[in-house]
Amino acid sequence: MKFIPAFLVLLLGLVGLCAQETEKIPLNERRTTVTIWNQHNGGFNDRGSKVLNVVLITKGKEVFRKDGVVIPWERGTDTFVSVVVPSVPTDTVRVEVVESINERPGLAEIQFVRKGKNLAKKKTVRVNGVWESHPGVTGDTLTDEITTSSKHQHGYWCSPDKEKAWAEVDVKTRD
Repeated sequence: MKFIPAFLVLLLGLVGLCAQETEKIPLNERRTTVTIWNQHNGGFNDRGSKVLNVVLITKGKEVFRKDGVVIPWERGTDTFVSVVVPSVPTDTVRVEVVESINERPGLAEIQFVRKGKNLAKKKTVRVNGVWESHPGVTGDTLTDEITTSSKHQHGYWCSPDKEKAWAEVDVKTRD
């Protein structure tokens, strides 16, 4: 019987040591996240996204998928959602807009953060299209580090109305 309490003390000591080591690493650097910023189309407040699918792709194959991610939307407010994803090798982050505001989808920014670094920053973006081919709301705005859509047609992407919207960001990690 004396062995069990001693074993528990040893076990609890090891758990405490692991917890202390983990605490030295900031919480936001312990996991991989995809953070998606919504948009509201400047002062018009007439477009944005409601529900998303988040997909990680490696060598052309899905390695992770989370469907039905609700992203907050509020008139005149910059909102976002963060999704914790596995820390696996990833070539592409794909975000699919499932439901949108007024059937007018769009996003402001996609961030892929691993070990505290945004690996999507200034990376190549592919999108299903751009609203009326307007040069101010293109896909490359999704990795420009502008998370607000308060300035009309600056720093955010607008997909064509009533289309299945999606955006892909090249991140190419090799863990």
